[in-house]
Amino acid sequence: DRLQALKLARDDSTLQAEFRCFQDWIIQWQVPHLGGAHTCQALRAAGAVPVESSEGNWVAHARHAVHQAAWWSCPHAMVSSQGVVAWLAAQLEIPGGGRVHEPGTVYFADD
Repeated sequence: DRLQALKLARDDSTLQAEFRCFQDWIIQWQVPHLGGAHTCQALRAAGAVPVESSEGNWVAHARHAVHQAAWWSCPHAMVSSQGVVAWLAAQLEIPGGGRVHEPGTVYFADD
């Protein structure tokens, strides 16, 4: 519901308010990641249309990549807004024939 509210925001003010609600929800429920169980649901709520199974072994790849990149550098990157380590990989097909391919990159956000 939170991601769908972000998607449906009609203006910047509403988007900012919905984003704050989403951040508060993450902090309240201590959600470190969506994992294999909920990622597809979250992508659908955000407007993505799956074209092939994305289950694969991405969870193991993500954990390994984050561990290799962040085990030493972000001691408080637990579940808080003070430090976040994320792994992103995607293959997107854009209407009109465009494609985006990101094989996997680790991102840091450390307040």
